[in-house]
Amino acid sequence: MKSLEEKLSRNVGSSTFNTGAVVVSSGAITETNSSDIKTAVEKIDDLQGALKSVDTDELITRITDSAGTEINPAKEDGNLATVKTNTDPFGSGATPFFDSDGDNTAQVLKAGAGKLYKITVENPNAAKAYLQLFDTAAGSVVVGTTVPVYVIPVFKESATIDDFAGVGLKFSTAITYACTTTATGSSDPTTGLTVSAGYI
Repeated sequence: MKSLEEKLSRNVGSSTFNTGAVVVSSGAITETNSSDIKTAVEKIDDLQGALKSVDTDELITRITDSAGTEINPAKEDGNLATVKTNTDPFGSGATPFFDSDGDNTAQVLKAGAGKLYKITVENPNAAKAYLQLFDTAAGSVVVGTTVPVYVIPVFKESATIDDFAGVGLKFSTAITYACTTTATGSSDPTTGLTVSAGYI
């Protein structure tokens, strides 16, 4: 049986071994560096043995759902569906909203706090119109006086789509809106605007 030195001599050449603090410079194996070679190989063997003993489950980052229950993807029968469900920002999905005749009165999109993820406003009029959004309960909004938190301009005979996907436009009190002929005014468009939205 060939010795360790004989086996390694075929492949040493100009190779450099970096294992732990052991560094073997390039060159052939000699009496002065053979012990270093042995030490390096022993360390590699130790490392390989350690890797074989590692529990792969411990390499998986632990994930918890909204209830604080730990989920380990490696133990979910190889299926990440549970993780996907628990990290869905929409939960069971955004709630749809539709108004075929948006006018200049304060109207309820959502009566409580929430997030607006998408809104589409269609303006059939021959003049530009606006949709004002308020973070105030509808009963407390005075259109033309209450300052909107977000305004969507809609050019004549066209539609505007605002998409806040993945982040959402946050409302702390309520989601209220009104459709007007100016950005912060109170005049009613000749024909009501069509408003479609998705919120949670």
